[in-house]
Amino acid sequence: MNKLSVRFLVSLPLLPALATAADLSVRVADLHHAVISAATISLVSRNGGENRNLTTDVSGSCRFHGIPAGQYLIQGEAAGFDSSKPQAVDLKGDELMEVELSLGIAHVRASITVTASGTPQSTDEVSKALTVVDSEMINLRADKSLGEALLDVPGLRVQQLGGPGSTTYFKVRGLRNADTAILVDGLRLRDAAGTQADASGVLQDLVITNTSQVEVLRGSGSSLYGTDATGGVVNIITDQGGGRTRGSVLFDGGSLGSIRGMAHLAGGFDHDRIDYSVGITHWNVMSGVNDDSPARNTSGQGQVTYRLSRTASISARIYTGDSFSFVRLTPRSVGTLPAQGIIDAVPVTLAEDRRYESGTPLSQLVLGGATFLPAADNSDSTRAGRFFMGAFRLTVRPSERLGFTAQYQDLSTTRNYGDGPAGPGSQPSGSSLSKYLGNIQTANPRIDASLGKYQHFDAGYEFENEKFQNRLLLPVASSNFFTEVTQRSNAFFAQDQLHFLDSRLQFAGAYRVQFFALDQPLFQPLAGAPFTGGRS
Repeated sequence: MNKLSVRFLVSLPLLPALATAADLSVRVADLHHAVISAATISLVSRNGGENRNLTTDVSGSCRFHGIPAGQYLIQGEAAGFDSSKPQAVDLKGDELMEVELSLGIAHVRASITVTASGTPQSTDEVSKALTVVDSEMINLRADKSLGEALLDVPGLRVQQLGGPGSTTYFKVRGLRNADTAILVDGLRLRDAAGTQADASGVLQDLVITNTSQVEVLRGSGSSLYGTDATGGVVNIITDQGGGRTRGSVLFDGGSLGSIRGMAHLAGGFDHDRIDYSVGITHWNVMSGVNDDSPARNTSGQGQVTYRLSRTASISARIYTGDSFSFVRLTPRSVGTLPAQGIIDAVPVTLAEDRRYESGTPLSQLVLGGATFLPAADNSDSTRAGRFFMGAFRLTVRPSERLGFTAQYQDLSTTRNYGDGPAGPGSQPSGSSLSKYLGNIQTANPRIDASLGKYQHFDAGYEFENEKFQNRLLLPVASSNFFTEVTQRSNAFFAQDQLHFLDSRLQFAGAYRVQFFALDQPLFQPLAGAPFTGGRS
C-alpha cells in the first residue's frame, strides 16, 4: 500500500558544520524556589540523536557533559511534583548553557512524544490526534496489561473476548484491528506466526513491563510505520535508563485469584557513558472467570546504551514474553430461531451450561427459551504463546544538522493450541496440537537532516524477511500437515517538515512505497492442505 502526500517545496541545504560539543547545567526548583533533589532530567534530541537522563544532586543541580551541538527538548520530573513543560534548547558548540526548570501543579500535563512525526516533539507541538498515557497514570490505576492501560483513550476501542489472557483487539476509529500498528520504542511488534502478520495474535500477551509511557496516534501513520498503520499507531515507550541507580519491587493481588510481581532497575555508570534499564513482570490468575479460566504471563524487557564517542552511540534491547491460558469455546446459537428479524439473546441456564461443559451433548440439554450457549469451558483446550524481540541500533551524528541511524530487529513468535479428549468440542480418539511459528528480520538505515532553520527532512530504507510456519498434529497421523511461506519486502520512505513560530505552525509531507516478493509456498502433503488455493 502506498501513502502519498505532495507538497511543493524548494530549499537550499546548508553544508553541515563539523560536530562540536557543549555542556548543559540544569537546576530544578519548585514554585517557591526551593531546590528539588533526586529529580530526573531528560534531554531528548529533536533530530533523533542520542537521549540522556540525569538525576539532580542535593543542590537540585546536574550537568550534562559533551553534548553534541544541536536542538533538544529538556524536561524534569520528580516524585510528588508534576513534570515541567518540555523546554526547547539550542546548544552551540564549546559553550556552557544554564537552564532552570520549575516543577509544580499544572492543569495540563505535557510530555515529549515521538510517534506523530517520527522525531521528538512536545505535546503542544503535535498536529495530529495523539494521547499519551504515562507511567504515573498506569501505576495509580494498577493497570496490568496494555489493554487495561488504554481503555480510556478516546477513539480507541479495546475489545477483549473474556477474562485475563483472552483474545484482545484494538480498533481505532472503527477500522479493523489489523489497521493499528503496535510499536515498541518505534520498532514494529507483529505476530509473525499469524497469516496477516499484524499484532492481533500477541496483544493478549502484552503486560506492563518497564513501561515509561504509551503513545496512541489516531489517524494514518502508514507513511512512517507501514501498511498496518492506516488506522493508527500504539507506541510502547520503555524506560531508557540513565541517571542515578534506582529500582522498585511491587507485589499485588485481587479478584479472580490474581497475583502479580514486578521488579525494575535502571541507571547509568562510567559518568553516564553507559545507560541501562531492566524490568520483569509475572502475572498469575489462578482461578479466572467462573473459577475455570486460569492464566499466567511472564514478561521481561531490558536495554543498554553505550556512547562510543560524542557523535556515536550503540544500543541493544530485548523484549520477551511467555504466556499460558485455557481457551473457552466461541458462543453459539441454540434452539429453533427465526430466519429473520431481531432475536432476543437468552442464555442457557448455568446448570445446563455446566452439563454441556462436563460432556453432555447439545441435543440433550434442556434449552427452554434459550437462544444461545455462552462461551463454555473446554477443560483441556489450551493456548501457549511466546515472543522474542531483539534489536540493535547505531546512531551517528557527525554534525548538529545531520544524523544517521541503522537498526536491525529480529522478532520471533510462537503460538501452540492444544485440544484433548475431555470436555465439549473434544477429540474423541486422542489429542490435537496446532503450532504457529514465525520470524521477521528487519533492517532499517535512516538519515535525518536540518535543511535550514525551519525545515527537517527524514528518509530511509526498510528491508524485511518474513517466514511463517504452521504444523497440525491430529489423532490420525495421516491427516497431519505442514505449511511454510517466506516473503520479503523492500520499502522506501521520506518525510519533510516545515515548522515556524517556535514549532507552533507546522507543515509536513510524507511518502512511502513498498514492494513484496513471495516465495513458492511449501505444503506437505499438498493434497488437502488448508491454505492451498489461497491468494497472497
